[in-house]
Amino acid sequence: LAAGAAAGDPQLPAGFEVVPVAGQFDVPVDLAFAPDGTLFIVQKPGVVRVLRADGTLQSAPFINLVDEVNNNGDRGLVALALH
Repeated sequence: LAAGAAAGDPQLPAGFEVVPVAGQFDVPVDLAFAPDGTLFIVQKPGVVRVLRADGTLQSAPFINLVDEVNNNGDRGLVALALH
């Protein structure tokens, strides 16, 4: 989710920073923040992971739809909308 600093990386606006996210993700395609700072990470094969506001990655998936999602080619779970 976060690339290492490279010579060609753009400068970030004031107040922004690059923060490496712990854990390995399988084709992350979308992010959604909850009001409390919880980050939901959508993975193309059909898994949604949770990164808590304190920076810890929830060990179990928030939801696992791998058996219901066809992720061949450009198909897959590609977005998440929070209420």
